[in-house]
Amino acid sequence: HKTYLYRAENIEGPWRKSEIKGFYHDASLLFDEERVFIVYGNTDIYLTELNKDMTGPLEGGLHRLIVSDKGNPMLGYEGSHIYRINGRYYLFLIHSARDKWMRREAVFSSDSLEGDFTGGDVLSDDMGRPGMGAAQGGIVDDIYGNWNAVVFQDCGAVGRIPVVVPVTWKEDTPVFGIDGKVPMKLSLPSMKPDYKYKPLYGSDDFKGGLKDFWQFSHEPDMKLIDIDKKRAVFKVTTDKLCTNIHQARNVLTQRMKYPDCSGEVSVSGKNLKDGDMAGLAVYQGNYIWVGITRRNGQLYALTTSFTSKEDTWILSTEPGKESELIPLDTDELRVKLSVAFTGPDEKNTRDEAKCSIYKNGKWTDIGPSHELSFRLDYFTGARFGLFIYSTKETGGSAEFTDFVYK
Repeated sequence: HKTYLYRAENIEGPWRKSEIKGFYHDASLLFDEERVFIVYGNTDIYLTELNKDMTGPLEGGLHRLIVSDKGNPMLGYEGSHIYRINGRYYLFLIHSARDKWMRREAVFSSDSLEGDFTGGDVLSDDMGRPGMGAAQGGIVDDIYGNWNAVVFQDCGAVGRIPVVVPVTWKEDTPVFGIDGKVPMKLSLPSMKPDYKYKPLYGSDDFKGGLKDFWQFSHEPDMKLIDIDKKRAVFKVTTDKLCTNIHQARNVLTQRMKYPDCSGEVSVSGKNLKDGDMAGLAVYQGNYIWVGITRRNGQLYALTTSFTSKEDTWILSTEPGKESELIPLDTDELRVKLSVAFTGPDEKNTRDEAKCSIYKNGKWTDIGPSHELSFRLDYFTGARFGLFIYSTKETGGSAEFTDFVYK
């Protein structure tokens, strides 16, 4: 394990990477006049003074245990955020209740880094999702003097969703929420009322290259990627063999929207090699995808799904389960995934995805619906993913056009 530090003169870059000697779990930096500190840890939370270059601990500098959650069988303190506000030091943490799984936000404070940090839980609210407490984050103020916390909540397969919680002050203590609860609606003043924010998700015809809401699954190999703006095509070529989509290189993804959304795209299988798979996926540990494969020279439409039996941290190497192998009489197929996520207090429902193909002038469902879930093998919410992978021979390619997000 290593701890990396990135710094820049301008937030838009360039950013310079360096290492801090040692490993600091869930670390938070504190710049206090001429001194620099790092706060970190799980269960036991430590404060360590760093040297001026922030390359390691300062020899002879302050190093101490701030707080401890020893004996918590669920989750001890972690996720440190430390601030100095009006001359007082505040440490924000996440942990679980001891008698059941329930994330909580805790705050400890002190008038000195060498003094006692006192405090406790300031928020324990699952917002209608039993056991899924909103927690882990820090606080920020605006130009009008309002304070808010930004934390997260696990919301099923859609993933971890940011939650903004109003914060007020009672003497020197931050008070979270309204009567201890997170309001379901919150009106906040805009700091940039005339600024046009770029969307976090959306459609892309690929005529201008890739829009900013796309992210690759891993660091991409651009030698295997071609973005043809004139033809409005996103093309990926394979260079290794895979057993499932987890191993595929250059999967192009974007976040799915709560409470429901759909994505559709046209996939060309003209340059697929035998055994190649290409299409549109719900990209996560328990995935499903709809697309094209080539078998003995013939192109087929199919769906492939997978539900992991591994521990939540383990990414399975097993192949998925295929269904509905339908022969195609054309090289190109338009495919669609429709996803619905459950909301607070909904009973006997599940997060699920359904696959469709466009054939004979209409959308037709293909394969069974598939239950989705949030797992730590990916540690992200469900995402749309454009992919290709090879199972027999490398060098095949797939072309994607006209991605539509609804």
